[in-house]
Amino acid sequence: MRTGSRWKIVPVLMSAAITVHAADAPPSVDDADAMMSRYKQAQIALFDALRSDPSPARQVLAGRLYVDDDDTPSALRPKSADVVARAAGLAPDDAFVQWLAADVGSYYSSKCGPTRWPEAEVANLVRLEPDNAGALQYAAALAHARGDQAGVDDALARMASARRADDHLGDEIAAWALAYIAHPVASPFDETSGESGKSDASPQSNALASALQRTDFRSSPAESALEESCKPAADSDRTWQRLGWCADAGVLLATRGNSFNLRELGLKMLAAAGATRDDVADLQRQLDWLKANAASPMQNGAAFTDAPADRAADWNGAPSEIAATERRLKRLGKPLAPPAGWMPANDESVEDPDQKAARQTWQDYVESVINDLRGSSDARERATGLAAARRTSELSAGGAAKTPGGGDAPANVDAPAKLADLAAANPGDLLLQWIAATPTDGKRDATALANVQRLDKDNAAAWALSLDDPAVDVGETLQHMAASHRYDEHSSEIIRIWLAAVKRHPVPAETLDGVRAQSPQWNFSGEDIVASTAVMLAAMTSVEASPYTGLLSACATADAQRKPMCIATARLLFDSGYSTTTVMIGEMLLRKLDALGPDDQLRARRLAWWTESQMSIFMTGDALSQYLRDTLSTGSEIEALRLAATRAGKAEPPADWKSPSEKAAAKAEARKAAAAAH
Repeated sequence: MRTGSRWKIVPVLMSAAITVHAADAPPSVDDADAMMSRYKQAQIALFDALRSDPSPARQVLAGRLYVDDDDTPSALRPKSADVVARAAGLAPDDAFVQWLAADVGSYYSSKCGPTRWPEAEVANLVRLEPDNAGALQYAAALAHARGDQAGVDDALARMASARRADDHLGDEIAAWALAYIAHPVASPFDETSGESGKSDASPQSNALASALQRTDFRSSPAESALEESCKPAADSDRTWQRLGWCADAGVLLATRGNSFNLRELGLKMLAAAGATRDDVADLQRQLDWLKANAASPMQNGAAFTDAPADRAADWNGAPSEIAATERRLKRLGKPLAPPAGWMPANDESVEDPDQKAARQTWQDYVESVINDLRGSSDARERATGLAAARRTSELSAGGAAKTPGGGDAPANVDAPAKLADLAAANPGDLLLQWIAATPTDGKRDATALANVQRLDKDNAAAWALSLDDPAVDVGETLQHMAASHRYDEHSSEIIRIWLAAVKRHPVPAETLDGVRAQSPQWNFSGEDIVASTAVMLAAMTSVEASPYTGLLSACATADAQRKPMCIATARLLFDSGYSTTTVMIGEMLLRKLDALGPDDQLRARRLAWWTESQMSIFMTGDALSQYLRDTLSTGSEIEALRLAATRAGKAEPPADWKSPSEKAAAKAEARKAAAAAH
């Protein structure tokens, strides 16, 4: 984990991660809240309409909707899993219903036991479609979840000998289109055209667009089970048999799967079984061609410009996603297979010249800042540059890194050694020792770590750096952490170094223009962009810190001697952490150790409220910019979040609002009460 990565500031240059549609004026917090509330209520209304529909094929769609369990009390509104199970029970011979029920099912288990597995639904689907690899994948996933290796073998063998590889995505898209025609208020998509922004599409066209959005961005729930099952585990007859089955099933899915998901699943099975990129190059190229010309705007941006009537012609009655895409190709006069010389758009050799130039401008800029730090006369700046240099070749897309003198150097392989030498020459500089003490390619500078703990002995974060060392006495380390009075990862100091470097090297004008064009709804000043760039570059360095995993592991089974130390350490993180991640880790440990008091619960509730409200807060005016400035000036993400919430009138959560932990506690109590009643 890298310094800065726990800071949840949204860097301006990565603002696409939080994208909202630009408007004439930024929405207010109340507008944003109202919009989110309306959407939630529309989804609940659609859920209620679907679950109450007399058709099992409509009822089962409710399984695709996310409705919080708190909004689905069993006495008044059944949970989605219960609705799906009921629909599947009512239509055991409907392949679409059984497929969707199997697809939304859970194939995982935990120490607390499995969630409900879709055993009846999978059995029905395989009974109805015994020659369909797209159905048999769920049998493989179910057997894998049970730990039934013989069942996995049987499912893989049947997939390998299947005659087809189909899912019912085409049926689902048609079903959703009908649902959105009947309930247009719940539609997540409204086609617009012209500068007026008013839709000239029919309700049927809007419903189809909404159905395409609803069914996009999915992967098979069987994916991880199939990939794991296809990886060679040992030299045995079973392994070699499985490799053969996986190869045959993978080729079937990749060549004849009737959806992009099935074809991608086939390629992943082949890769897991040992196929190289060259082995599957033709299959991958064919899939890339189809996706580049997909009939769904969610897969292919160019399809947004299709006339509503053309889109309807592509999809109406189409049995599958692939069939609809082939219709579109024929309509446009394009071949069904990629023409000679065609390469996907994400291939660098055919990258759009403007995009390639913009990417190169940014990479050159990052490299120039890193090289400036490496060549600095200031030891701390030089250490920061050396720590970042290990990733220079990655940031430059694999190109050669340039040394401060301007010559080419092979991927900065000398940076770790130079950093160690610099640390040895400055044993009294805490920040420099901190940078050098963190792991580089899994190796730690033991001398630098000893210096950090000598110079910063009152900082629990300094001692936490030892938790991943198997040779260290964990109890003694926890004792040091518990006796500390602060938890400081030195993120603010490192960001200030990057800030100075960015000020010396202004962000290229073309990059700034692109950022402002991409996010015109936010009032970013030049100073904001400089600060945001510094935060992002700090997050991209190779400096690592805060082994939270080591702390959680050390306290997972705390005995009577270790438990007080774990509680003291957790309280330090919770009370004094500067980042939301640090505070949340502290809260998690205190809950686990039954040490979260009433005042702690109030603080945890308040922080959860601020975190949940971030999106609506940051959509208004210069709120995001102000949050960034507050974080840098105070050195605390928590304080900046409090200030942002206070300015937005959201300092305290509503009385009837429940945090995720409160919801979990209520569910646990409900389960306990139900068990006692039985």
